[in-house]
Amino acid sequence: MQLLMIQIQVLLTIATSLHFAGCITISNSVIYGCKDGYMIGAKCANRTGTENPCDRNTSNVLCYCLMMQPLNGGINDTDADKVHFTCDYGYKLFGENEQTCLNSGHWSNSVPLCIPKDCELSVPYNAYVDDIQNETVYFECIKGYYLPGPTYQTCLHTGKWTNTVSDCVKEDGVACPQIIDREGNVWNKSSPGELSIACPIGFTGNITRQCQNGGKWKLPKYGCIRHEVIHISTQAGKLETNSTEEEIQEVIQNITIVTAKHTKEFFGAELLELSSALNDIATVLETVPERLNDNITNNFLESSSNLIKSSTHEGWKHILESDSGAISVIAAVDLFGKSFTQSLRTMKEQKKNFIKTNIAFEAKKIIHEDVLFPNHTTRKQMNESFSEWLGDINSYILMKAAAFPVASVEYIATTVIYQNVSGILPNLNERPTKGSSFKSSSTVRLNGPVLSLTISPQLTEVLDPPITISFQHTNKQLVKPSCTFWQFLGGYSDYRGYWSNRGCKVKSTDRYRTVCECNHLTNFAILMSPFKQADVSSLELTFITYISMGISLVCLLATLGIYLILWQYLKSSRTKLLMNLCVALILAYVIFLAGIERTESSIVCTVIAACLHYIFLVVFCLMLTQGIEMAVSVIYVFKPKYRMEWLLIGSWLCPAAILGISLGITRTKGFGNEQVCCLSTDKGLIWAFVGPSLVVILFNVSCIVLVLRAILRLRDVQNTAALKKLKRSLRSLCIMLPVTGVSWILGIFYIHEDLSFIQYVFSVLNGLQGCTLFMFHCLLNPEF
Repeated sequence: MQLLMIQIQVLLTIATSLHFAGCITISNSVIYGCKDGYMIGAKCANRTGTENPCDRNTSNVLCYCLMMQPLNGGINDTDADKVHFTCDYGYKLFGENEQTCLNSGHWSNSVPLCIPKDCELSVPYNAYVDDIQNETVYFECIKGYYLPGPTYQTCLHTGKWTNTVSDCVKEDGVACPQIIDREGNVWNKSSPGELSIACPIGFTGNITRQCQNGGKWKLPKYGCIRHEVIHISTQAGKLETNSTEEEIQEVIQNITIVTAKHTKEFFGAELLELSSALNDIATVLETVPERLNDNITNNFLESSSNLIKSSTHEGWKHILESDSGAISVIAAVDLFGKSFTQSLRTMKEQKKNFIKTNIAFEAKKIIHEDVLFPNHTTRKQMNESFSEWLGDINSYILMKAAAFPVASVEYIATTVIYQNVSGILPNLNERPTKGSSFKSSSTVRLNGPVLSLTISPQLTEVLDPPITISFQHTNKQLVKPSCTFWQFLGGYSDYRGYWSNRGCKVKSTDRYRTVCECNHLTNFAILMSPFKQADVSSLELTFITYISMGISLVCLLATLGIYLILWQYLKSSRTKLLMNLCVALILAYVIFLAGIERTESSIVCTVIAACLHYIFLVVFCLMLTQGIEMAVSVIYVFKPKYRMEWLLIGSWLCPAAILGISLGITRTKGFGNEQVCCLSTDKGLIWAFVGPSLVVILFNVSCIVLVLRAILRLRDVQNTAALKKLKRSLRSLCIMLPVTGVSWILGIFYIHEDLSFIQYVFSVLNGLQGCTLFMFHCLLNPEF
């Protein structure tokens, strides 16, 4: 390693004939050398005794070899033209301890450094020491280089530096830019790799951050732990089965205090350390449940509740990439519940419950009766306490009395509900393979509270009937619920696992809640997926849809009104078809605008979805009739006699038959979902609409081809009748393109989220069909 020191030198122009000797003095921490013939004293004096200050402004005296004393040190002794350095207490000299003032006016060596005594300093390659402040050394790189990571290191009482300062790197290639994280830590420009900096004062550990190959930073990992948290963790680890009730009470009370008093966010490492301490306490209590009392229980559950409060969420989220998050808290409460169950057996009370800000806990003795939590009595108690959240929540867990194998046995049911945990638990829904890294799923999210039920003595058989769990949704925009439970892979002390759906199924669901059934007991949660259907929740898309359909509705009403007023002048089969099409589109728009989001009632939503299915099929059938009418009017010079009335009746009846068959086969399942009241894209029901629509579109495209062929076959364009026919055909094409359903081809593609831009085009084109009808049948109609 190249060693470069701080050096402050002042060189003055001197006559080369002068000869310098050892006159050195110290004033205001500055070391001076005087010219030959003078000696050390309060001031430089000549050997004859005449006093002359070592002053630049005095012609007879020349000062040279100007140097600052080292920081955290000073001059120990002077000898003729030599200076001896020393360091303050707690520091040691780094460099040469002796300097000689040469005749050239330079010192023989660079100024030494006084560094913390217990640490060995190593200056990075292509770097030099820029400053020393107390126990902290700051480095800088030479020009054209930068330090990839921390630029300083502090000497600890252990004799080790807080950081490892890397060698300077040449300024070229891919690098992550300098940024400041949420804690105010500066991450300097860095090449790809992992960096580490020391935690703030008062914390133990390091903060690491990965610079990715693409020049982007990953989230930092805060391995910082307060000294008091380490002390508590050490206390909890020392608890044994022979520990007294007071010793256990002291440790759990310390955890309650430390988790309650800190308003500053906890680091993820601290949260894991505290939840591990709770697990240690629960492990001890499981072996000595007789030492459990209400004070310990209250403090234990209060601490657990504090560990999942909102101010801890950022800390949990930072460790979700590599750990199971707040599952460690749930595991500790589960283990504690076992000891509490044993303790309750020795009590006279039939039931005990404890309600905290984020956790509700109840243990109850039962003999052949239903288990419902929270029940009406419990909710009433909650409303009288400070924890009103449980009185408002619509989630519950229910186990029927018939599920207990022996009716005469006294069981103890322990139920727990955790709120405010959706963002701090992993979304892993597949069993991790051996050796794979822990990584949550990006396709599903926890969408509600976690509910837990355990029975003692333990039930080993499959529950019949299964238990019922109702989850109130946290996010109403998520879809495709999956009823799951946390499958521990290594027991309560390991925490690692995944959300499994084995033995669980969805009983019913809507936008606001999901009801599950499971044939076993444990911790349950609901996983749901983000709605993928091309961003239907977009405010811009909603605005475009409502505006375009509103304008179209006005145009349709105007068209219908004009033709009703002028009916005696415009009476024809084409007019009848147009008016039917206007009525169908008006009904479709009204039902769509009024009911597409009425998902609060599953029955109402099913009716609306069925009505939309029917009315849009009517629109397509009328489009089919329109295509037939246009093709006949263009292809045949003299129209063959056919009854338009029969085609119109069929346009309203055929969709009813398709709807009836669809309802009968699906038993109304798929008509409406938790997001919108329309046909579900799952299980193929959407093809009950897409199939007939494609048939109509293909037929009308064929009609367009026939019309074009008829136009090309016209030989005598001078013929007035042919010209009129050509104009009518062109006008018909302009109407057929949007009206006969070609625009609906776009609607088939926007089901996939990657083609969401098509939904905007589709909404505009399909919403403005009424404008198209009004324009060509009213404004541009030559018959008016």
